[in-house]
Amino acid sequence: MFAYTTELLRVEQYGQVAPTMLAGLADVVGGDSACLTHLDLVSQQQVAIRWPSVVSDSRMIGAYPTVGHTHPLRAPLRTLARKPPASLEPIRISDVLAPRAWRQTPFHREAMPDATDQICLPMALHGAVVHAVTLTRDAGTFTDAQSAVLRVCGPHLRAVLRRSSPVSEYAFHLAPEPGWVPLTTAPGLAPRPAHSAHQANRDTAVEPNPQLSDRERQVLALVTEGLTDAQIARRLKISSATVSRHLHRIFHRHGLANRAAAASLFLRLS
Repeated sequence: MFAYTTELLRVEQYGQVAPTMLAGLADVVGGDSACLTHLDLVSQQQVAIRWPSVVSDSRMIGAYPTVGHTHPLRAPLRTLARKPPASLEPIRISDVLAPRAWRQTPFHREAMPDATDQICLPMALHGAVVHAVTLTRDAGTFTDAQSAVLRVCGPHLRAVLRRSSPVSEYAFHLAPEPGWVPLTTAPGLAPRPAHSAHQANRDTAVEPNPQLSDRERQVLALVTEGLTDAQIARRLKISSATVSRHLHRIFHRHGLANRAAAASLFLRLS
């Protein structure tokens, strides 16, 4: 926990949210994936940053605009939005539904058939707009101990979001229309004032074709060959998590939607 919260002190841009904040949170709490969501409970507009890597499950992408509003945690979030409590606590699907009932929901069947439980920590409430971090498990349910760890992480996560700028970053628009969008279009988000002229230049300058690092080129070259993250990791003698972090940075920096687009980028820049 100490190492993780110390690492969070270095996060100042949304581009670091997935590889640092979300990846570390999944490791500390215990989860197979993590997501930072900006959700409008009235319009159902939802923009998300996910770890690992990208929104790659075509089932979820196709089903989310139709069934997203039926997610079991939407009702508790609406209750919180109507009357915000003094402190925001984690909410689990397993707190709301038994495992069998969860498996029978349209959301589970159509959008997330592999998920056995999710735990959501609301980060901030602004009227009908909710900013939240959600962790997902593919086996078992989240324990009370894991919920407690997530709750303790809350102040550190909120500090990251308060000081991070969404300028020049991309996120995935889950609903009502799937696709990559500038993060500044997410519900409740707006560009932060620049802290200095240097910071302003760094935030707003966007190269049309930013260069790739040597390691990113190596990863994309193997993506172009059709290798999986695990196969790339073995070939380059690095961990799968490191491969995922490289790909996430590339996808967000270039606004890419899938591995085919990443392969096209590599061929174009080469």
